[in-house]
Amino acid sequence: MKDRIIKNIKDKFYRVKFKPDRRVLVFFFFLVLSAMFWFLNELSKDITTLIAYPVKYNNIPGNKVLVRELPGEFDLLVRAPGFSLLKYKLAGRLTPIVFDISHYSYTIFSDGSASEFFILTSSALARVNQQFGSDLKVLDISPDTLVFEFDKRIRKKVPVKVNIDVEFEQQYMIGGKITAQPDSVTVSGPGVVIDTIRWVETQFQMFTSVDRDIEKNFGLIPIENVDLSARKVIVNVPVERFTEARLSIPVRPVNIPDTLELKTFPGSITVTCRVPLRDYDKLAVNLFRAIVDYSAIKGNPSNKLKVRLTSTPEYVSNIYIYPISVEFIVEKK
Repeated sequence: MKDRIIKNIKDKFYRVKFKPDRRVLVFFFFLVLSAMFWFLNELSKDITTLIAYPVKYNNIPGNKVLVRELPGEFDLLVRAPGFSLLKYKLAGRLTPIVFDISHYSYTIFSDGSASEFFILTSSALARVNQQFGSDLKVLDISPDTLVFEFDKRIRKKVPVKVNIDVEFEQQYMIGGKITAQPDSVTVSGPGVVIDTIRWVETQFQMFTSVDRDIEKNFGLIPIENVDLSARKVIVNVPVERFTEARLSIPVRPVNIPDTLELKTFPGSITVTCRVPLRDYDKLAVNLFRAIVDYSAIKGNPSNKLKVRLTSTPEYVSNIYIYPISVEFIVEKK
């Protein structure tokens, strides 16, 4: 029963035909037309308003660098017909106001390497009005004062620090030194900033399952208010297939008096390390040096001395020794 009632209501609703009232349509037509005439009339009148306008600075002294940031836009109080303002509002890209510092006379106050001067923007009013032409009148500029704070531009060469994380495929390892080309860059900027820079770092990159050499462009991390002689470097990571080597290295006592003799038990240790396949044939016992220090006996309550490796080939890695401590006896010669 309920479904039938709902169906009857729907049928009656769909059979209704809405007829627009001609008088309503005429009313809305004249309403829109009058609004358009009012809008055009308002646009023909002079309007005073604020507009944000881009600014560009030219002829900054080449041996100086700005320490204080300058505004990228001026707030201009302008008077112009609405049509002219609408044109500027609709313009996709505005031509910046060129603020040429060399056109102004100013006084420089210096304290060593830093210098500072100011310019009243009102002095540029005539120049700005000339740039806009006759259809727009600039009444005032904000900010009213531009403060230029300079420091002497300093240049320094610093090394490039490679920021990288490499995970190797099984049986692969780094085959040499990670290098950057160029390995150093020249930084230039305010002395107070340049003095604190020790290196320039690359953007971080991570590599996984590496089984071949890496040669790739790395971007350098920019430093605020500092110019870099290069934005990118080529980083090279040599990769080698490795094998594991095991050698027996004799233990040598050091700092022992001439009248005494020190013997260790055992007399040698086992060194396990990774070595690139291309360097495996160069590996030899005499390239390793394992020592125990006699001077460490004093104040040592145990009868063991710690073994240290003081010399190893530069191409081996992941070095382990066993045992790490040896027993000893001291005898007179």
